[in-house]
Amino acid sequence: MVEVRNIRAAMGAALVTLQNMPETRPTAPEVVQTAQVLSVYHVLFIVAQLFQLALLFDAMFHKNTIQIIAIVLFNFAMVGYAGVQVKQASDILVRTPYPSLPNSLLDIFELASNPTPYHASLPFEIAVVSLMTVFAAGFAVIAYKLYKEFGWTIYKKIGADLAMRDMYKVYQIFIMILKFDIFFQLGFSAQFLSVVVLRHEGYAGTKITEEEMWSILILHLILSTGASIVLPFLAWFGLKRESKLAMYCFLAGGLAALVYNITKLNQVFVQSDRFIGANKFLVFFCKKLLLLLQKISEGPPLSYYSDDGYTQNSFSTLGYSE
Repeated sequence: MVEVRNIRAAMGAALVTLQNMPETRPTAPEVVQTAQVLSVYHVLFIVAQLFQLALLFDAMFHKNTIQIIAIVLFNFAMVGYAGVQVKQASDILVRTPYPSLPNSLLDIFELASNPTPYHASLPFEIAVVSLMTVFAAGFAVIAYKLYKEFGWTIYKKIGADLAMRDMYKVYQIFIMILKFDIFFQLGFSAQFLSVVVLRHEGYAGTKITEEEMWSILILHLILSTGASIVLPFLAWFGLKRESKLAMYCFLAGGLAALVYNITKLNQVFVQSDRFIGANKFLVFFCKKLLLLLQKISEGPPLSYYSDDGYTQNSFSTLGYSE
């Protein structure tokens, strides 16, 4: 009995201490920012499905086995992305017993606390993730059969030339990475720019002026456009025309884009108040750094093969010849 009284006394003292602590609840602008950037993730998720469908049609048309494998991996990555969305929704919509972002959001919209410690849409989100997992596994089985079928078709086209087969494989990987890098670069830019605009409106940390907002937007748009449009074009042109100058420009631009994206990733961690509600997804989309590294590493081998005219043969094999 003495121990019970001591525990109750300690709990009472702890509650008084918590009540007297300074308010740590997030502000209304921070709540609004988190809710708004979450809608950006949903749009990106829909765009990712359409992007995946376009990649599948392209892979089927050109019988690109490497791209088929990449789509399988992309499928499972989207399953992981859906899981991150579930976690992010829980962080926003589940009421907690202490001052927190979800409590502020529910209070603003005058929503009652759920009878369970989960948000109302959780069962539907789990169903979506489960179905995506099943379909991703099913597509992996189909992709294996397509891989064997396309492999035989490609073998009949390019023959038993080992050098040609090696170059063809490197070329397929390079083109596939270019396509995925465009998607991840644009996805990262959409999330980053949405946070910048919200910060200008006072919804993300310290409000910035319109001049500061436009300077950030213009700089990022120029660099992201270069990384997502100009660099892929340089790579394509360098391979198509067997231009070493274009490939060298691509490699230099790729290194610059890599440094810029590492800088932005550092901002996500160091200036976390600017990216409330967006940091998890920005880090998720920064997997494009790995694609940039791989893309840069594939450049020199392709430049080497271009000396022997293999790239022109690869374009003809893939159906890209003029």
